[in-house]
Amino acid sequence: MRVFRIIDAEGTDFPFILVNDPEKMFLCNCYDQYGQIIGCYDAGCASIKNPDFRRNLINDFKEAFGLAIEIDYENFEEAEELEEQLENALERALTEIEQKWIEKYLADNTDHVKVVGVEFWDGSNWQTRFIETEESEYQGRHDWAEIDAETEAEILAEYEKADLFVRTGADATDTVKKFKFSRTLWASDPAIAYADYAE
Repeated sequence: MRVFRIIDAEGTDFPFILVNDPEKMFLCNCYDQYGQIIGCYDAGCASIKNPDFRRNLINDFKEAFGLAIEIDYENFEEAEELEEQLENALERALTEIEQKWIEKYLADNTDHVKVVGVEFWDGSNWQTRFIETEESEYQGRHDWAEIDAETEAEILAEYEKADLFVRTGADATDTVKKFKFSRTLWASDPAIAYADYAE
């Protein structure tokens, strides 16, 4: 379990969120606010699944082998499909040298944007919440940020003593010593609990 600060916590009573351990993942495999996979293009990955990357790959291939062929870079997303497109344009099979060139290009240039996040089911769609860490390459909007280790340890220690199993309206709340905690009863909430300094 980890504790993070909610970045946009204005108007909320609990600025800290307790969640399951986040995972390192590729941004392209994460979910947007509508529950759709973000994909390599919107994530900005250097990947054959990104049309900008495919266009550069084809241009570099043509330049490397002195070819004057036209390839529709929108029509494939896999290496095998690329080779098929090239063979159709060349009207011959790719040579071993050409195949090795493509393999090396993909190995040297493929790079997916890395993020740290938590995935959860909101009752209708899968969602991803992004965490601002030194390991994250994400340049978009982060949802949560890391806090200092001492404060995190204090919150987790007090959470172990909190009694959040008494139903009070929509939420269960309890104050231990330094912190107060809240646990929502909605299955769609990604939080194990929320926390704030006790008054």
